[in-house]
Amino acid sequence: MTGTLLFLEADPELRDYISGVLRDDGYHIPVMEEIPPTLSQVRAAKPDLICLDINIAGRKGLDLYRSLRKDQELVRVPVIVMSSLEEADTFMESGFQQFIGEENLPKPEGYIERPILLGALKVMISRLLSTEG
Repeated sequence: MTGTLLFLEADPELRDYISGVLRDDGYHIPVMEEIPPTLSQVRAAKPDLICLDINIAGRKGLDLYRSLRKDQELVRVPVIVMSSLEEADTFMESGFQQFIGEENLPKPEGYIERPILLGALKVMISRLLSTEG
């Protein structure tokens, strides 16, 4: 599997570990100097998919998600939200728009609960990238 993924996680040890595993699987994972990165840094990375810790630095992950969905260049990049907020089904069905505070903002393409199950994350990434191609 190939593609460019941004793995935007606040915990540096978890970020390094999962990024390393995904690199071993053949993905290109650019190193972001800032977490969360600026929108221009995300654009420059040209990601095929973004894994986003929605709780980065308080509400900054949430703010980045809003910006991604409103940006003409990045709006079509699939996003997997990572959080410990609630069960994935509940979050995606009814809780997301309430949490994000904007009814018209598209939901993420995926949601992974914490603790992150690496196998589930890899399956979701593979599925989303295969539907994009």
